[in-house]
Amino acid sequence: MQFNHKLSLINGYCITLHKAQGSQFKRVIVALDKTKMIDRAWLYTAITRAEIELHIVGSQAKLEQAIQSLSTHHQRNTHLAN
Repeated sequence: MQFNHKLSLINGYCITLHKAQGSQFKRVIVALDKTKMIDRAWLYTAITRAEIELHIVGSQAKLEQAIQSLSTHHQRNTHLAN
């Protein structure tokens, strides 16, 4: 086993997408998890935070599910008909 001694460690930071709104970062890693919060609007917001490099980690099925699921923000109960 050989080690490359020229490699160095660089700090990385993790924040929630809610906190990242309105910000941009050079590199973004989006972790797709087993949650119902991930929908098309969430995914769009996550992807658009990246300036240079984007990595999406998760299954292809979860990515497709997020793309196809409409945002719940479009479903408003205003009761205007009443």
